[in-house]
Amino acid sequence: MKAEDILSHVDHTLLKADASWKEISALCEEAVMYHTASVCVPSSYVKRIREKWKDLTIVTVVGFPLGNSHTEAKKAEARQALRDGADEIDMVINLGNVKNGNFDKVTEEIRTLKTIAGKKVLKVIVETCYLTEKEKAEVCRCVTDGGADYIKTSTGFGTKGAVLSDVKLFKKYVGPGVKIKAAGGIRTKKDMEDFLKAGAERIGASSAIEALKGDIQMKESAAELEAGMKAPDFTLPSDGGSDVALSDFLGKKVILYFYPKDNTSGCTLEAWAFQLHLEDFKKLGYDVLGVSRDSVKKHCNFRDKNGLSFPLLSDENETVVKAYGVLKEKSMYGRKYMGIVRSTFVIDEKGMLAKVYRNVKASSHVDELLADLSGT
Repeated sequence: MKAEDILSHVDHTLLKADASWKEISALCEEAVMYHTASVCVPSSYVKRIREKWKDLTIVTVVGFPLGNSHTEAKKAEARQALRDGADEIDMVINLGNVKNGNFDKVTEEIRTLKTIAGKKVLKVIVETCYLTEKEKAEVCRCVTDGGADYIKTSTGFGTKGAVLSDVKLFKKYVGPGVKIKAAGGIRTKKDMEDFLKAGAERIGASSAIEALKGDIQMKESAAELEAGMKAPDFTLPSDGGSDVALSDFLGKKVILYFYPKDNTSGCTLEAWAFQLHLEDFKKLGYDVLGVSRDSVKKHCNFRDKNGLSFPLLSDENETVVKAYGVLKEKSMYGRKYMGIVRSTFVIDEKGMLAKVYRNVKASSHVDELLADLSGT
């Protein structure tokens, strides 16, 4: 299977207890860049993600990871997550009810959560590692009768993750309207292909992009951005203290320039030139945005030291430099490393690439760019 086909089935997941906003942001940027089915995140981050990524499909978890909280608590979690902007809910069943043979209670809890979810997707995590074959068949009936959209193998926090035999068992016992999500321990391309071929519609994984990196890089190198193509959208933190999205500039023209590092001689020279001609570019209808892998703190220092008044965007996670194909292997004194190739992309009012300048010279590029855009 092609990498992009596999990723379209992946819930790109980060549910560890100490997940930071920086890590969650990187997850979301990757999901947008590689077109995963969704991100699956702790509910405490849902609102912040929704405010930053309007069109991203957000999955969150309820009753996670043990499932033995009161149904009222799960209801409250689900309602809050939906208010915050979640598109899909992955709930964990109460395994105590399963072991006690109270399958009607399992069904009723699922039905209650689906009523709250309404047209939103409800997935039901049954944690197969703790169940007998008979219990697995019974919970398939509970998920079907409860009206859920998916049955899901595992939380990833149990004694074992997804196994192919469970997906095949689900296919045998769930109703025709119920889809299957496999999650937990799925780490390789072959794993993902096997589960999809067995009947899973979704894959829950934290390392899918990493596992497919070789295939993705081959595709990226074969399709370098050119004039006439759509400029990849992004959202990045800026030196001004707020996030800046390329989509915010629809209806305007943008000069997006990538540079290697703050406070180096070449990058300082290029920044001075952009600042010197900023009003000239504005008269031609262009906004200027600078991007590097430096932190916001370093950007602020660079800005203040050099009197810069255009936004500097921080791409510490390297998602945007990769999307624009400007992160390349370089060599210095025999040492090879990955660095930004100084490049500029001119973007029109419709978000399309009008001009692309790669491997430009810091000393002369801005003057040449202004002359080119001025038609002189």
